[in-house]
Amino acid sequence: MTTTELARRLEAEGANPATYDIGHRSYDGVCLLHEGGRWVVLYSERGRDQEPMFASADEAAACEYYLAHVLAQPQYHAVGFFRSEKAAQALRARLEQQGLAVQTGKLLYATNDYRYQVWVMGKDIFAARQLLGSTLPLQDGEDTKFTIWERLRQWLA
Repeated sequence: MTTTELARRLEAEGANPATYDIGHRSYDGVCLLHEGGRWVVLYSERGRDQEPMFASADEAAACEYYLAHVLAQPQYHAVGFFRSEKAAQALRARLEQQGLAVQTGKLLYATNDYRYQVWVMGKDIFAARQLLGSTLPLQDGEDTKFTIWERLRQWLA
């Protein structure tokens, strides 16, 4: 397997690209790097590399190790980030009705101000994108990212 094939396999398996990086150092994630004639797998946290967990001159061996390592971790994909707990629960119910594996969480955003998060797991991201659209996570309130045309429609309504 090559790094190009590895990238395709990770995508097909529903791995979250925010948690890994191939060919570059990640700020927070598992990296597969080609350095000094060898392939190195390591975790970088806050831009600081930890000791390599695997090293080999063989690209295929490094790719196989990397694939297994990344896929052994839970693959959470954010699909909702809300001010309203009710909105998060409604999204959760909608996704669960479709048979998707869903997780929710509550995040202290500021003093007495919470955000409610919704995630799907692994390959369920493909079904979630088909159901909800590709611009994820969905958001409400002040956190919503509107295009200028959406803002104009709201103002004129």
